[in-house]
Amino acid sequence: MVAFGIISATEPSLNEVLESESVSLVTQIVQNQLGGTVTCKAVSIEKEVSDGFYHAVAYMDNGNELKIAIELKGDQIIVKIPDQ
Repeated sequence: MVAFGIISATEPSLNEVLESESVSLVTQIVQNQLGGTVTCKAVSIEKEVSDGFYHAVAYMDNGNELKIAIELKGDQIIVKIPDQ
């Protein structure tokens, strides 16, 4: 039991994986689709709205924050930036 706890403690949680993977996706959306030049530095999940759907905040390198939605469909991560 102790070994299992130690091993699982070193594995990243689902939220950590989603946050980490969403950083580059937010940057891509802002730069390619919205025509911006800023990059995303971090993403923080605020709450799980339903199974596999999350509300989060993206922290940009210019100091701004964007509210985003993250959806996990199978092994695919989908990020959406709604109107702010």
